[in-house]
Amino acid sequence: MTEASLFPVAVADKVPATADVVSFRLISLDGSRLPAWTPGAHIDVRLPSGLVRQYSLNGDYRDLSSYRIGVLNDPASRGGSAEFHRDVTVGSQLRIRPPRNRFELELAGRYVFIAGGIGITPILPMIAHVEELHRPWKLVYGARTRAAMAYLPELRSRTGGEVVLAPQDECGLLDLEAILRECRTAGVYACGPSAMLTALEKRAAEILGPGHLRLERFSAPPGDLVVARENRPFELELAQTGVRTAVGADQATLDVILEHIPDYLYGCQEGYCGTCIATVISGVPEHRDSCLTEAEHYSNALMTPCVSRARSLRLVLDI
Repeated sequence: MTEASLFPVAVADKVPATADVVSFRLISLDGSRLPAWTPGAHIDVRLPSGLVRQYSLNGDYRDLSSYRIGVLNDPASRGGSAEFHRDVTVGSQLRIRPPRNRFELELAGRYVFIAGGIGITPILPMIAHVEELHRPWKLVYGARTRAAMAYLPELRSRTGGEVVLAPQDECGLLDLEAILRECRTAGVYACGPSAMLTALEKRAAEILGPGHLRLERFSAPPGDLVVARENRPFELELAQTGVRTAVGADQATLDVILEHIPDYLYGCQEGYCGTCIATVISGVPEHRDSCLTEAEHYSNALMTPCVSRARSLRLVLDI
């Protein structure tokens, strides 16, 4: 995807949700309906500085007159959240990519949602949809303090399931093992801090088996979990542009793409956001991301060029 895939929106509202989280409501410039989306979806937002960041849609997916996102002012971020809080105001114009969903809600008899901090944002529309389906659900919501929990009034209005609030200063860390042992017959969805998700993945694999937990990351996994691999050079072909070039051992695949397609969209450059995902036409990628599923890794039909490379001598991408 390139810059041409973005379209303009305006900020209609900017409302605090907590001391550190602000809700932004985005509308089209001409008042037309926005593209449809499903619970779990996110949008890529190009900020005034040119940074591209990803934010989960957390409003009513049936109301296409606007999108709502929640932005945490995280001092540990790479600058996007601070810019959003500081520079984006009511009336600001932004460019966004149509919604994409890599955290799709699948049909299950019942659901368990686990949210940490700002990770509540993709969970909100999931809960709304599950209530429409009349399926039982449970939410375990953790944060540093109760005051840091965004969207509590909306959660309290939900009557079709159970909401368990677990602020760390009152309850300590989430008891992930106890939570997961109640999930054997449920669809389990989690979003939150990287350390929480990494611990969840490990315990879920032991308790529930592989592939049972669905999660979405807002940051890369801890560095000690990233397997070091030797970089080898390979030939790269960009099928749509006809470019054939070499990717050196000291080059990232994305950097080479940007040399030929400067407006190619990317975000985190750490393999977790999915903005730069490309379709593989031929060749075998070496996956180093944390956003594609195990099945997608196995199929080798997609890759994230910001961190991933080629196992084969030649790789052809649909770019």
